[in-house]
Amino acid sequence: MVAKLKEQGLIKRYYSEEFFEAMAWDWTPEYGGVILETIKENWAVRRDWGDPPSSTMDDNMSASVIKVFVDTYINKGLIYRGYRMVNWDPEAKTTLSDEEVIYEERQGFVVLFFDY
Repeated sequence: MVAKLKEQGLIKRYYSEEFFEAMAWDWTPEYGGVILETIKENWAVRRDWGDPPSSTMDDNMSASVIKVFVDTYINKGLIYRGYRMVNWDPEAKTTLSDEEVIYEERQGFVVLFFDY
């Protein structure tokens, strides 16, 4: 989404969270179907595909996601939290998932940040 903004001459840090949520919802009809079809074709996912698709951003799903996160992280201690390397986009000032990274080997240095 940050790349799409850049193509339009927009800079992410100048816009609110609400702006990005609205953009995500605008993006869903265009690309959400492609993602869903890819999941259906490439993974053995057991699901009743007759149901309308839902998103973790839907109100009822969002509450469920938070509930499960709290249960697995706080109550069961199953989510690891610690120091680790992350993929950082210095332009968008956000982390990236491994799927978003274009790997390229370079000579450089590592900057470590510690939160005490």
